[in-house]
Amino acid sequence: MQAKEFLSRKQVAFEYIETSTLANPVETIRAVTGGALGTPVMVIDDDFIVGFDPAWIDARLDSHG
Repeated sequence: MQAKEFLSRKQVAFEYIETSTLANPVETIRAVTGGALGTPVMVIDDDFIVGFDPAWIDARLDSHG
């Protein structure tokens, strides 16, 4: 929930996918991350991170300036 709140406060449009609604959440997450498993998975362009890291998000958002 921290990630959703963080992005909402910054007024960043994002897609939220609830893993419990996926047919195979483990397979889906691993497909995105190349094998790493955890939540949240944040994807910006071709970069991703598993876990919530505000500095990582800010750095990628700033590069889109």
